[in-house]
Amino acid sequence: MAVFTDNEEYIRYSILGVIWLIYFWELYLSLRQRKLMQKLTSLPASLGGLMTEDLYQKARIYALDKNAYSNIHDLFATVVNTVVVLTYAFYYYWQWGLMMTKFLGLDTSNEIIVSACVLIIMNTVSTVIDMPFKVYNVFVLEEKHGFNKQTVKFFIRDQLLKFVVGQVIGPPLLCGLVWIIKNGGDYFFFYVWIFTVAVTLFMSIIYPEVIAPLFDKYSPLPEGELKQKIEALAASLNFPLYKLYIVEGSKRSSHSNAYMYGFYKHKRIVLFDTLVKEYSQANVNPDGTGKDDYGCEVDEVLAILVHELADAFGKKLGHAAALKRALVKLHKDNLSFPLYDKLYSGWHHSHPPLLERLEALDKYE
Repeated sequence: MAVFTDNEEYIRYSILGVIWLIYFWELYLSLRQRKLMQKLTSLPASLGGLMTEDLYQKARIYALDKNAYSNIHDLFATVVNTVVVLTYAFYYYWQWGLMMTKFLGLDTSNEIIVSACVLIIMNTVSTVIDMPFKVYNVFVLEEKHGFNKQTVKFFIRDQLLKFVVGQVIGPPLLCGLVWIIKNGGDYFFFYVWIFTVAVTLFMSIIYPEVIAPLFDKYSPLPEGELKQKIEALAASLNFPLYKLYIVEGSKRSSHSNAYMYGFYKHKRIVLFDTLVKEYSQANVNPDGTGKDDYGCEVDEVLAILVHELADAFGKKLGHAAALKRALVKLHKDNLSFPLYDKLYSGWHHSHPPLLERLEALDKYE
């Protein structure tokens, strides 16, 4: 084993200190949120008219279960990272990488090739270690609350495919990065930045066309009122809508969502089939109950897309009422707990909590 200097030991323990500092800070925030959810055992008056007592209790229990799972998983991950640092695991990873390189008949003196082998080994170990948590999350936690739609066969295929795709993409990118660092001289960081930007732009183009369809079925949104209104909205905003898809997310989960992505004039909009009312009703409640309240109407879907730009912008375009209905419906359909501790929300959320958003929309009226 290599001998480390005092300065290297200092760096090692400094890294551990940062790892645990971040862990305890996020644990503190998580416990604050958990305390809030445990305290609010009945529907608060502020949520009156937004959801029923029964729905509130389901959302609260779901949030508590996710909170407990997250706390345990975060502790496990932090302990694993600590063990990796204390046992010089990266040194052993490198030795295993050399062995793999030699086994493949490649040049063991080539750091670029060895680095690629090391990444494959690290990804394999990480996947195996984290797999029990993935299984629990899908088949216990999400199943318990009625969201999981994956079969065991689908899950296994999905995880294997993710692993293979990761190994196909990751090592070549790492090889390019290592080559730049080795040959970039004093300004290697600038070349790394250019490389990172180029890869990001390339992936934004290649991912939706090649990678994403490997995991889910993307179909062009059929002709109809929804497509016509989305295209009209995009045209009115000079949004370069290139393609409009609906993705069969219902094979994974009954959670709903929508998103935009793309580069320059190749912007795309993707709607989950669980989001759109006419699709989602075919995927929930086999007994036929409760379907009328699941999924969003056309005007609500439009409001959600506008909300991706900004709530205030949606209000200016006249979608405030539909956006308010859609936000509430999304919280109901996804059993999202609507109340958050301010510190927790400020650290974790990119959008304000539901009540703040509804209040802000009301101010514009």
